[in-house]
Amino acid sequence: MKYSKLQCKCNLQHIESDTSSYTAFDRRTLANMAFAVFLIREFEMMLLKLSADGCIHGPVHTSIGEEACAAGTMMALRQNDKIASTHRAHHHYLAKIISYYAATLNFDALQQDMPVTLQQEIFTLLSEIMGLASGCCGGRGGSMHLRNAKIGVIGTNAIVAGGVPLATGAAFASKYTSQNYATVCFLGDGAVNQGAFHEAVNLGSIWKLPIVYFIENNHYAVATSIKHSTATEDLAAKACAYNIPGRIVDGMDSIAVHEAMSDAVDYVRGGNGAIIVEAKCYRFHHHAGPIAGSNFGYRSKEEESQWQQRDPHTTFAQNLIRHNILTQQQIEFLHEKAKVSVATAVADCCLQSGTKYKGVEGIEVLGVNDNVFDMHRRGVIEMVSRVPIKSLTDLRMVYTPGVAFVCNKIVEDPESAWELTGLCDRVAIVTDGTAVLGLGNIGVVPSLPVMEGKAAIFAEFSGISAIPILVDSTKPDEIVETVCKIAPSFGAIQLEDISAPTCFEVEDKLQARLNIPVFHDDQHGTATVSLAAIINALKKTNRQAKDSTVIMVGAGAAGLAITKTLLKFGFKDVVVYDSVGPLYKGRTEKMNPYKHKIAEITNKNNVRGGLLEGFKDRDLFIGVAQPKMVSSEMISAMAKNAMVFPLSNPVGEISVDEALAAGAAVAADGRTINNALAYPGLFRGALDVRAKDITIEMQIAVSKMLASLAPEGSLLPDMLDKSVHQKVAQAAAKAWKEK
Repeated sequence: MKYSKLQCKCNLQHIESDTSSYTAFDRRTLANMAFAVFLIREFEMMLLKLSADGCIHGPVHTSIGEEACAAGTMMALRQNDKIASTHRAHHHYLAKIISYYAATLNFDALQQDMPVTLQQEIFTLLSEIMGLASGCCGGRGGSMHLRNAKIGVIGTNAIVAGGVPLATGAAFASKYTSQNYATVCFLGDGAVNQGAFHEAVNLGSIWKLPIVYFIENNHYAVATSIKHSTATEDLAAKACAYNIPGRIVDGMDSIAVHEAMSDAVDYVRGGNGAIIVEAKCYRFHHHAGPIAGSNFGYRSKEEESQWQQRDPHTTFAQNLIRHNILTQQQIEFLHEKAKVSVATAVADCCLQSGTKYKGVEGIEVLGVNDNVFDMHRRGVIEMVSRVPIKSLTDLRMVYTPGVAFVCNKIVEDPESAWELTGLCDRVAIVTDGTAVLGLGNIGVVPSLPVMEGKAAIFAEFSGISAIPILVDSTKPDEIVETVCKIAPSFGAIQLEDISAPTCFEVEDKLQARLNIPVFHDDQHGTATVSLAAIINALKKTNRQAKDSTVIMVGAGAAGLAITKTLLKFGFKDVVVYDSVGPLYKGRTEKMNPYKHKIAEITNKNNVRGGLLEGFKDRDLFIGVAQPKMVSSEMISAMAKNAMVFPLSNPVGEISVDEALAAGAAVAADGRTINNALAYPGLFRGALDVRAKDITIEMQIAVSKMLASLAPEGSLLPDMLDKSVHQKVAQAAAKAWKEK
């Protein structure tokens, strides 16, 4: 018998940080990483206090000591990357929040106040752990079952290794649908001995999935030492059996983890397949609760002391100071910011639960002042002078007597008013407060913060001075007369939050009487941005508009406007449903002149059945109706690889996750389709060429521009990118000139 030695193709590496590691990454990333470490520690310590005071029911598995694993990993991820985790997942969830908002809002913990939306995420996490309805899962998941699709937390799982197949499935979905996101699957050392781990990793290797299996090896499965449960203490060596790379990193070193994960995520996103990263770390407490593991006899106090000397909460801060990345004062600032954030979340949860919690030393929570109120105090807009008035000469030119020359010039040449006044940059935002976003008919004065917010967006992204005009009447003719009387003060009119069908009548009459643009944003802004997203959805699903059919659920302002825009763009057919059923020629129940017009040009096959029938074999669904009125069965009845846009705010007709699970290839909700991508640039372009109207051709030109500016893997571009609004303005202006 002959024996020959086989060569093991094993790509196993150990990664350590050094001085160069601290100069390889920008200061903002490192500051956010430090803030994540501090926030996790403050949050977890507060959980132990809340649990002791009876505010949390069930076990609390803290990650104290393991903060570096989460902070280092998440700062290596993109906003659309996904994570799955275990029963010990608070640190992953919190760090993913910071990572997500660093990507979407350019958050810098050292330079910026906590964004309201970011603080809200921390509040909903704490709410969930406390079992409150305001939690991220409605209070039903608790400490171990967390999910937040928005930020990319696909789920945490109390079953040991239970999340590994789920994460592998998410990675498969990324590859199958070409969404180009990476998935990080967190698991503990105990999970490596479960069959689900080996089955999933095998598939991850076979299918070359974009997934990192991140083993947090804290050396103990509850109280069982790794020395007693597995044949090798280097768990990353398991990668060799599945022909994928393995990496071992110091899980107490945030920078080392960040370097290892930056490389690992780049590797899997590059189409190379799965990888295992093992972080050797240590939990400072027992499996659950505040007591040290040594109290139970399965590990020694000396061992705990040795690991605690490498506490990432302390050592990372020291290294940042030592390498001149941050100062001691900046470290203290981030510490305090984390404390305030956690205390604020506790206060908000106490208000939700009706509890006056006194567990924060020296603090009794009696009420909370949300940052959003501070932002709106005294309004979010102001009028400022464009010219300095530093002398009497300046004053006399700005006002009397010099201004008389300008007035006389306008008398001689009325057209000169456009350049000699602010008409070329001034827009009126007109509302009657009857259809305020997500709030309904709240009246004119309560609607003012919304109008001021829109004015602030105008100013920030297009340099337009917009002035809210509140018309205290719901009668169309009174609104029209009011606007006509003030129109000479403005270069354009934006109608906002006026209910249907009043909005149609008001817009039609104003457009007939005025020679400046009149634009109802709820109709045409929504239609413009929706079409932009739909153009990219068509590309993703290899469709042509001329061959595609649509079901529109909702026959109000947005629904009818989107329908007209889709038909103008070239869609084959649209069936529009309202509360009665489909619109069709000859229908009389609950119709108005505007629905009759749409009925004349839609529903070519004269569909008369219920909503489920309307969905059958349709390529595209758009919802602008009511929350949760569309079922998974309806989505499944659509054509293969359907496009689904449930746009009702704040809750869509069906959730994006449900739509994708039911077979949709592309899905986006009202949080993605944001009118603010369109109207600042549309008005800027119209004013720049002194357009008399904002035509549907201008809107479609803007839709095409927005679609072209969307980054790979996204339906729409970044709303905060000011260059986007400049290009939108150019597209609108060009379309008017080509009219």
